[in-house]
Amino acid sequence: MSQPQPSLTPGLRALSGPINVINEHYAALCYCGGVWACPAPCDRPVMLTGPEGMKPDSVLEHREQAKDKDSESDTESSSSYCFSSVSSDSEDSQSASSQHQEKQHPSTNSSPDPAHKHPTMGDQKELVLQYLLDAENATALVIAKNLGLRNAKQVNPTLYALEKQGDVVKNSDVNPPTWELSTHRRERMERSLKAAQRTQAEEREMKKEGSRDEMGDESMCVQSSPQPSLPGLESLPLPEGWMPEQRQWATDDIPEFLNAIRRETDAERKVSAKPNSVGTVAVSIAAPPPQNLWAKLQEVRLKNPVSGLMEYAQYLGQTCEFLLLDQTGPSHDPRFRMQVMLNGRLFPIAEASSKKVAKKDAAAATLRILIGEIQGGANTGDEGIPASLDQGPRQPLSRSLPGGKNPVSVLMEYSQRSGNPIEFIITGQAGPPHDPRFMYRVKVGENLFAEASAPSKKAARQLAAEEAVKELMAEGRLQPNKVRRTAHEAGVGDLINHLNNNAVSGLLEYARARGFAAEIRLVGQSGPPHEPKFTYQAKLGGRWFPPVCASNKKQGKQEAADAALRVLIGEAERAARTGELIPAELPVSGSTLHDQIAMLSHQRFNSLTTRIQHSLLGRKILATIVMRRGEGLGTVVSLGTGNRCVKGEELSLKGETVNDCHAEIISRRGFVRFLYSELLRHYDGADNSIFEPAENNKLQIKSDITFHLYISTAPCGDGALFDKSCSESGDEVEGHQPLFENAKQGKLRTKVENGEGTIPVESSAIVPTWDGIQHGERLRTMSCSDKILRWNVLGLQGALLSHFLHPIYLKSITLGYLYSHGHLTRAVCCRLARDGEAFIQSLPSPFRLNHPEVGRVSVYDSTRHTGKTKESSVNWSFPDQHSVEVLDGTKGKLDGNKLAVSRVSKSNLFCLFRTLCQRCGRNDLLAMPSYNQAKMYAMSFQLAKRQFFDALVVHGYGAWIGKPLEEKIPNPPKR
Repeated sequence: MSQPQPSLTPGLRALSGPINVINEHYAALCYCGGVWACPAPCDRPVMLTGPEGMKPDSVLEHREQAKDKDSESDTESSSSYCFSSVSSDSEDSQSASSQHQEKQHPSTNSSPDPAHKHPTMGDQKELVLQYLLDAENATALVIAKNLGLRNAKQVNPTLYALEKQGDVVKNSDVNPPTWELSTHRRERMERSLKAAQRTQAEEREMKKEGSRDEMGDESMCVQSSPQPSLPGLESLPLPEGWMPEQRQWATDDIPEFLNAIRRETDAERKVSAKPNSVGTVAVSIAAPPPQNLWAKLQEVRLKNPVSGLMEYAQYLGQTCEFLLLDQTGPSHDPRFRMQVMLNGRLFPIAEASSKKVAKKDAAAATLRILIGEIQGGANTGDEGIPASLDQGPRQPLSRSLPGGKNPVSVLMEYSQRSGNPIEFIITGQAGPPHDPRFMYRVKVGENLFAEASAPSKKAARQLAAEEAVKELMAEGRLQPNKVRRTAHEAGVGDLINHLNNNAVSGLLEYARARGFAAEIRLVGQSGPPHEPKFTYQAKLGGRWFPPVCASNKKQGKQEAADAALRVLIGEAERAARTGELIPAELPVSGSTLHDQIAMLSHQRFNSLTTRIQHSLLGRKILATIVMRRGEGLGTVVSLGTGNRCVKGEELSLKGETVNDCHAEIISRRGFVRFLYSELLRHYDGADNSIFEPAENNKLQIKSDITFHLYISTAPCGDGALFDKSCSESGDEVEGHQPLFENAKQGKLRTKVENGEGTIPVESSAIVPTWDGIQHGERLRTMSCSDKILRWNVLGLQGALLSHFLHPIYLKSITLGYLYSHGHLTRAVCCRLARDGEAFIQSLPSPFRLNHPEVGRVSVYDSTRHTGKTKESSVNWSFPDQHSVEVLDGTKGKLDGNKLAVSRVSKSNLFCLFRTLCQRCGRNDLLAMPSYNQAKMYAMSFQLAKRQFFDALVVHGYGAWIGKPLEEKIPNPPKR
């Protein structure tokens, strides 16, 4: 017998709740928010009255009386209650609202409607997101019930689709798993909600200002009736001389009782306080009035208690959860205790032999209490309800700690950070086979914690872990506010692992750890078919990163992921500088010295190359030199990337090409520029000089300053000659323990021209000549392992700076990938110590054989990653500030059409040398006619160099191969 709902004037639009239609034939008596009205048109105003205490349930009886009176007299029928209908737009909006409410709260007991359809995937996503915004987190079943669905299977596809998009996060540490909005999605929705609220407030103000100009289409009038009046409507005095305004009411003529928001009078408050009374009360826009709540409760009371309670909670916009408090009894006769929590309020506990029945009983008890409260606190037959409601919150059976972390996971993380082993000890088992009880205790280090028991081993372990975590928190050894932080922080090893290995997998892992959806999309394609160009762009969550262009799709994906990772890390580095992170601390947990060195290196590279990521395609090898003062964090003073050597036809007789553009060599050449800069500052009287006076009128590095080399992978040559089975962790080993397993290990090796890899010098032991190379002979360049060995004997400073400095040695070497302690120590130093002290004693003072500390980052991946490398080589030194230089490694000059001379070339370094000589007044060095003669004039260095070359031959490692003699600077360059 439902009829279309009558429309309301603007003054009535604020009223909410169901409108019950009374008279189907002549006029419809509407009960809306405590007010009775009739939409039949009338020309003269009358006063509305109604039966005392009439409720919506008595509407049918009133309708029959109206029909009887109508059959007796037509005149009498015309004196029925009347109230005009207003604009059709209100009717449409109410109808749409009713349909939306019906979609959200489908009746489980009503007959199926063939026209009813389940929400589409898009609608369901919006409903799920809106529910999780209010509910913080919930299980799939709770979400499904709140959407009017029957089971979790109907909402699982939507949840997984939202998880893939990065909008929701699944917490699998609790059972059953819960879902919650991801951080970025919650922030977006909260911002949108605030913006919508501001917009609505502005619209209400505008409507309020323009309401005097709006007029209704039909008049609204009231007529006298012999029937008894409704509470609050006994008298309605109209203004003296009131006349209908063209069958319309202006908004300022709307009677006071139609105002939706007004103060409640004392008389109304007394009437509404009576049991079973329906008085006129103040209506709030934020919550439905009690009359509407009572009608809604009567509606849901006829349904399944669980569905009805969920629908009622959704109607109020509140969260409803069913807590499983306990499970007792044997497996053949279990007992479950359930409790309802409605918007944080707990209701009486229900116990039954199944979860379904217990849940249903708990919901039914909750509905009885709510109905009793609406009826004025009448006794509902439930004893002991106040006591149950006063009880504190109970812990659900599925346990988790603040931040959603599982106690076992928290305990494992604590064990890893503290270095104490963790052990779960089963102390006993009781009960029959069909209903066992397992007892567990946790031992962390030497500490044994309280025992816990449960029907399963998994639950017992979890409860025991919770006891241990609580005790550790009480003792202050485990900080609860760090639980969530630790879950979302990426360790430095993870970061280095992403950068050094496959960028695509690294980006996906980064996204999964933070609840984002990640994709790499092809956004463009250009070029002819034989030489296509593919443009790829990475998307993380809702954010797009810079696009990159590549010659094939695989490389494009790799470079897009690499660019995204480096942008993210660059932002983290900037955040640390601006104070969001403490500058004295790395944004990592549990980092070692090698981790810190690696983190500093990658942060510096990312911050320097943010604007030129598009030109740095391909897999990259990074090398840096870090300077530390005492136990400080350190500063990157030199940086280089690349793994190419110059082609033979690109050699320069003037020293204008960089012959070796491998990362380690470039970083060392940048370090030489740093030394020149510091020497000039020292002689200018700088206070914070890194030098101090030494013997022979030279300088040396201060004792508290150390230099550390970082390489993202093993140096080419002897240091990388081992298989995967030899790759090992970076655990500290006492001293150096080099491996000499066969005769080929320790051999000198040269790099392959215009390619990657090395070959032994014994197969290429020839004297290189300029004309031979120009005619096609291979250009030989010593491997990086061999050059690092040379630095550990002759120092990093080189021959020219030996005129001013004592040798400068490395304090440590850190690798990010392909690390083997035995092979690395053999390659970089220990292969010259096989004869004991003989070689060391042959070196002139102050030269020595340096044995640096070696290690690797704490988290690594030994999986082999394939990918092309490019010819690009980046160099940077501390004096360059933010200026980065990009070279073409195969040409030895700046990348570009002009092929300018690099600042790390021999010619430019020689210019710095002459500038330093002029500043110090070393006329003897300025008189040297050539670059080569200036180097040869460093007598002590040249003697140590000859001893080094001789030792290599004596040990059978081969002869050192240099560049052609013609490739020397005959005269000092013009300035």
